[in-house]
This record gives sequence, structure tokens and C-alpha cells, in this order.
Amino acid sequence: MKTYKDTWLSFGAPLLILLSISGFLQRKGNERAQVFPAFAIGSSLILSSAVGHCLKRKKLLFELKKKNDDN
Repeated sequence: MKTYKDTWLSFGAPLLILLSISGFLQRKGNERAQVFPAFAIGSSLILSSAVGHCLKRKKLLFELKKKNDDN
């Protein structure tokens, strides 16, 4: 069962990306480079989560097929 803490944590990465985009639009010149780490961290968190879910689903499907073959 998910708690409210888990729900709020799920908004962290997308909000970090939105914050970096808004910071990028407000800054000028060389100061724009300061927002790239926040964008990179937010997008890598989302990508790693997606890859993790895909691997878990693939592992579950493999186990189900293995169990059906045994029967």
C-alpha cells in the first residue's frame, strides 16, 4: 500500500525538470549552464525508474512462463 510520502516523492523528478526549465528560461548567457545538473538528475531518475519497471516486468513474465512450462 502506498503512503502519502511515496506519492509526494513521485513528483520530485518531474518538478526538478520543470524547475530547471524555468531557470533556464529566466537566465541569460553563461548562467544558463547552472541548470543542466538539475535537468540531468531529474531526467536520469525518470529513465532509471522506467528501466527498472521494464526489467521487473520482464523478470516476472519469465518466471510465469517458467512456472507454466513446469506444469
